[in-house]
Amino acid sequence: MGVTWRFTHCRSTLLSFALIFCAGTIAHSQSGPLEFDPRFGLVLFQAEVNGATIGKFGIDTGADGFYVSDKFARKSGLRVSEPDQTRVVRGVVGSSPVAHATFRSFAIGEETLYNLPVEVINLDLLSGRKAELDGLVGFSVLRNFYVTIDYPSQSIELFTQEPKLLKANSNMTGSFSLRNHLIVVDVSLNGGGAYSMVIDYCASSSLIIPEIASQFGSASTDEYLEIDSARVGPLAVGKSRFWIKPLSSFKESSAWKGVVGIIGFPFLRDNRITIDYVREKFYLHSAK
Repeated sequence: MGVTWRFTHCRSTLLSFALIFCAGTIAHSQSGPLEFDPRFGLVLFQAEVNGATIGKFGIDTGADGFYVSDKFARKSGLRVSEPDQTRVVRGVVGSSPVAHATFRSFAIGEETLYNLPVEVINLDLLSGRKAELDGLVGFSVLRNFYVTIDYPSQSIELFTQEPKLLKANSNMTGSFSLRNHLIVVDVSLNGGGAYSMVIDYCASSSLIIPEIASQFGSASTDEYLEIDSARVGPLAVGKSRFWIKPLSSFKESSAWKGVVGIIGFPFLRDNRITIDYVREKFYLHSAK
């Protein structure tokens, strides 16, 4: 099944890309559909780097920047700097040093970015297993757009201006708190509580820490907690599974203070949602 990566075709789009990527410039033409494999529960799209190497990149609302794996950097023949001694990137189960590189070109469908700085990390260390993707597109890029992820039709839409779909009477609206780059929401479980969790479009599982899982009768790390119902504003689901896992790798980050879980693919997969970073709101749309 295909994914459509749709950009608003207007001058502001071109300017926005130039601003996002600093030294980067863009050649603009009509964009078309992109294919992706949904088996891993991630929002993945294909892109071509330096006119030669194809990679799989994920939309990641839990990431602060634009990252590429060290394996892909080597495969692409990138000139990579020595590790930055002042910076470490942390994931749920591990962390990675950071180096720096530049994509001479980054082609998404028929859109091409030039001279794009990226950060090089070991994605396997972050996930604790072999990563199924080559890079992550995070907050430093996404914050400049209204981001619509439509799981039922498996399409991605990025708008530089407020899209008309936000004005639809059928929309339901929820609020979130933007903590640095994180989208933090209050989650109700089994009809009670207001548990702070992060919406993460690059999480193939939803996650809950053992201290909260114990309130529902299960606290064994790496097992799954079955929840009868869960709600985030207008977004409600029935039976849900949460992977029980500590968030200890993020304990040094003030943005993660008080966060007790992550909302991932199993929670989001049946919905069409737009993230509005400016208003700190999300919109739940009716299916197309």
